[in-house]
Amino acid sequence: MPVQDVYKFTRNGDDRRIVAGTIETGTIRAGQEVVFYPSGKRSHVKNIEVFHAEPIEVGRPMMAIGFTMEEQIYITRGELMSVAGEKEPKTASRILANVFWLGKKDLAPGKTYYLKIGAEKVKMEVEQVKGVMDSSNLASNEEKKVVGKNEVAECILVTDKPIAFDLVADIAGTSRFVIVDDYEIAGGGIITEALEDEEQEIRQGTMMRNYKWEVSDVSVEDRIERYAQRPNLIVLTGPEGTGKKKLAKLLERDLMNRGRYVYYMGIGSYLYGVGADTKKSEVPDHKEQIRRFGEVANLMLDAGMILIITATGLTRSDCRILKAIVDREVETIWVGDELTTDLLPDMHVPEKDYERSIHRIENMLKEKGSIFKA
Repeated sequence: MPVQDVYKFTRNGDDRRIVAGTIETGTIRAGQEVVFYPSGKRSHVKNIEVFHAEPIEVGRPMMAIGFTMEEQIYITRGELMSVAGEKEPKTASRILANVFWLGKKDLAPGKTYYLKIGAEKVKMEVEQVKGVMDSSNLASNEEKKVVGKNEVAECILVTDKPIAFDLVADIAGTSRFVIVDDYEIAGGGIITEALEDEEQEIRQGTMMRNYKWEVSDVSVEDRIERYAQRPNLIVLTGPEGTGKKKLAKLLERDLMNRGRYVYYMGIGSYLYGVGADTKKSEVPDHKEQIRRFGEVANLMLDAGMILIITATGLTRSDCRILKAIVDREVETIWVGDELTTDLLPDMHVPEKDYERSIHRIENMLKEKGSIFKA
C-alpha cells in the first residue's frame, strides 16, 4: 500500500494518527506487523479505519483505508507499506525501465525530470537509453541516445533519493510510474529491474538502524506543534570562498530571532570530533565521512531541529548518501555563481548575497511547510 498521507486528529481529545492509502494487493488486519519502505521502519496495526464508518476487520485490494499504529513512528507520504514476512518491495536509486514517451521534447540524458510512483515524487535523470522502438512501426534502434515522441525505450533511470517499488513481473501496479517534464506528464513506464547503486550497503544499514531505533514517548507531531516547524536539513554547498559559512550563521541567527529551533553544524565540527578517525588514513574514506555526518544530522532532526550544514562541493552521489540516511526533508542549496559538480540543487543562490539569500531560503521553508506560525 503506497502511503498517500498521514493524518493527525486533535479535536475533542482525539489523538489518532492515521496512515492513509489504497491497498494495491493483499490484505491487512489489526495486530499484523507492517514495514515501510525505503525507510525500513516497523509498527503493528492497531485499527483499520474507513471514512464515516466503523472500523473494519480486514482491508482488501483496491480499498481506500486508513489505519492507526501501536508504535508511533515517523513515516512520510510516498513510502510503500508491506506486511512483515511477505516478499519485500525493492528499494533503489537506479532502475531499469521500459518508458513510453509522449513529450514534445525528447527524453534525454543530462536533463532533470520528476518521476512519480505511487504517492512519491522525486527528481530523476536518464543515465542511459539502451534501445528505442518506434511504436508506429515497431522498428527498433539500439544506436539512438534519446527518446522521441510516441517512442518506447528501455532506459536506466537514476533518482536523487531511494524509492520503493515492485518489479512489473511481481506486482504491476506498484511498478508503474509517470515522468513529469516542465510541469506536464510527458511519459510513463514500468520498472523491470532494480540496479545496483552506491547507496545499497548504506541503505541496508539505515533500515537496520530504523528497526532498532528507540522511539521516544514524545511524538514527532508533539514536537512539530510545540516548535511550529517541521525538522529539515538545509545543506549549503558550493566552491570554497563563496560565503557558505557566513550565510549559514546569518541564516541560523535570523531563524533563531524568529523563534525557530535551529542549529548550524559546520563539517569541521564533525571531522575533528565524531569523524576524527576517518581523517587518519592517507586517503580519507569520503563515503564513510558523509555517512557519519548524515547519522549525526539524523539525530538532531529527530529532536525536531532545523539543521543547517555546510560542505564544499558536494556531488549528487554525496547527497544521495545523505538522503538515504536522513529520515526528514533535505534541501540542497548551491552557493556561488557557477555550478562545479553534478549536483541537482533545490536552489541556487549567488555568493555573498546574504540578505536576499536568507529571504529566499526562508520563503522556501514556508512554502514547503517546514516553518509556520504557532
